[in-house]
Amino acid sequence: MVPSSKALPLGSLLVVVVASALTASTVPAAADGSAGGPALEVTQVIYPVIDTDVHGTTTVPSHWLPTLEVANGGTPDSPESRASYLRFDVKSNIPGTLKDARLEMTLKDPAAAGPTTLTTGFVNNDTWVPTRERAEQPQFEMTGATKLPATDIAGTSASVQVSHGTAKYSAQVGQAALSERAGDGKLSLRVTADQVDPGKVLSFFSDEGGIGDQRPHLVLTTVLTDPKEISDVKQAQRDLASAQALLETNKTATADLPLTSRALSPEAVAWSSWDSDVISDDGKVTRPQKAVGDATVKLDVTVTNGPIKLTDRFEVNVPALETAQTPPASPAAKVETVELEPTVNTLITEKWSNQFNHVQYPQQNLANELTVAPGGSIQAAIDSLAAQGGGVVRLTEGVYTVGTRINLKNLITLVGAGRDYTVIQYEGTGTAIGTTQRILSDVVVKDLTLKGDRGSANLAHGVLLEGVDPVASRHSRIALQNITVKDFTVHGVHMKRSSNIIMSNANIHQNGSANGLYHNVYWLFDNNILQSDVDMSNPVRGKGAKYTSTSNVIVQRAQIRNSTVNGVQADGANDDKILFHKFDITGSGKTALWFIAEIFSNPNQYTEDTANAPRDVIISESKITGNKRGGVWKIASNVTVLNSTFANTDSDLLLMKSYPTLENTTFTHPPQYFTDPSQVPLF
Repeated sequence: MVPSSKALPLGSLLVVVVASALTASTVPAAADGSAGGPALEVTQVIYPVIDTDVHGTTTVPSHWLPTLEVANGGTPDSPESRASYLRFDVKSNIPGTLKDARLEMTLKDPAAAGPTTLTTGFVNNDTWVPTRERAEQPQFEMTGATKLPATDIAGTSASVQVSHGTAKYSAQVGQAALSERAGDGKLSLRVTADQVDPGKVLSFFSDEGGIGDQRPHLVLTTVLTDPKEISDVKQAQRDLASAQALLETNKTATADLPLTSRALSPEAVAWSSWDSDVISDDGKVTRPQKAVGDATVKLDVTVTNGPIKLTDRFEVNVPALETAQTPPASPAAKVETVELEPTVNTLITEKWSNQFNHVQYPQQNLANELTVAPGGSIQAAIDSLAAQGGGVVRLTEGVYTVGTRINLKNLITLVGAGRDYTVIQYEGTGTAIGTTQRILSDVVVKDLTLKGDRGSANLAHGVLLEGVDPVASRHSRIALQNITVKDFTVHGVHMKRSSNIIMSNANIHQNGSANGLYHNVYWLFDNNILQSDVDMSNPVRGKGAKYTSTSNVIVQRAQIRNSTVNGVQADGANDDKILFHKFDITGSGKTALWFIAEIFSNPNQYTEDTANAPRDVIISESKITGNKRGGVWKIASNVTVLNSTFANTDSDLLLMKSYPTLENTTFTHPPQYFTDPSQVPLF
């Protein structure tokens, strides 16, 4: 799977897939092409690379929401007014000569259409005021106070038309698209309401909120004359039609989906699941337990043939098991010992002379135990046991809906019936699991799933533990075992100023939907970390894992797949002694291993200081394959790579004043060395 098949988040600048599902059969044109063959007129759909809405003059930005709103409150700055902004790339991966373009948006509730007139405007300034111009993925969080002006496009004033139960707004924007195609290819549009009932808000599907052509899109008509382009388009059309037919007949899945069907070209078709615990990218279906309930999963498909990329999105229902299954055994509350692979111990001895601080395990009070069933208070049980010197809060199977932070306290173990059986569904803001204690120690969370609300406006972390002071007030001895943390708008797991952290047998994925600064896992000013058997794949907008100012870190048997930008980032003062053993990173849209010298609090300033770059790093028996770039390392020192494989698309290692030791490691592209920072990527 390639990262470009992921849904493109609101506010994102990243342009990875712009050519989308062919919506009509190709039609031969009468004119002759320059190559001497007949021209071909094709119709295709592209989806926005950014879409957001702004409310009046509010200074609160909209985040990754399932709808785009349009309303007229009397004046553009009225608190009741709404305007939707969309940007499309009308240049990249779209062959041929552009003939026409039409914007289409689908209303969520057709009954709400009414006598409404909408108008589309052309936005000349499409910089969209990034909040971090040199961030890995600049954020475009437009607010009412910073909304951009637009010039109305003649002929686009129209009402929402209802046909066969679907309500659509349509606007011809061909001239604007032609103008931008001749320029930078960025077509920015604003949709406003000319007439609407007072107080009435029209909610359209956003790019994230819909499937198929529910999503806002441009219908492009282009004329192709190049025989190779015509051939590529036809093949891509056939593959996409096969994928569409496959999913059309599998809207409900109780068994594995044949996503690798022989009807498809396997090297050309890639799938991306929005919930890989239920449907994996290769089609494996895991039905939820009866106590957890049915699941609905979106699947994105990307078809690639030559320069042509077509995409579509489907929704698959996965019913829960009809019969309740008893968990195999009640999970033990005792924290599990994680065995280090012999190679890890050998490397620490040989490369670092055993100068390494290993993790300390949490202490536990296993004598006290309280059981909580769905509907009961997890917090009341924690508070009761904390008053008794700690203990075990045991959650039975089922779904626990929680709206406020679960406040951990010292010597508390929170254990479920297994991550497939016990789900904490968090519907609040801030953080699902955290603490109010200045110093938290000896806590264990295990055998459960912690789930956020990916399409929500709520900004929430999964697990957030922040020590107050890096010396005097550090959290310590924390274990997360046999858990899944997914669908949070901010970080999945974020720990600051903490020591002795164990994360094992954990799936931390599909987090960070609010913006590109949020990741699946983010360690900051932490030390003595052991991660084993962890999957940090599919971060929505940020990275799989970020190690900033961390030390004494072991990551063994881990994987990160399909990061929109970078897989791993390591940076910051005291970022030293990090050992990656059997790390599999693939599908990063930019760089798999991003080791940089820039200070995290000032990313716009290149820093020629080895103190701010990773040092004493070991990469062992790892596979860094199928990414755009394998590694970009800036003045990283004392790095050893051994028994590993690098095989990436653009480059394997770009080394800025970084001279790693490479032992028994293979490359598709030879490492490149630089001394000029302008010659290596800024982000």
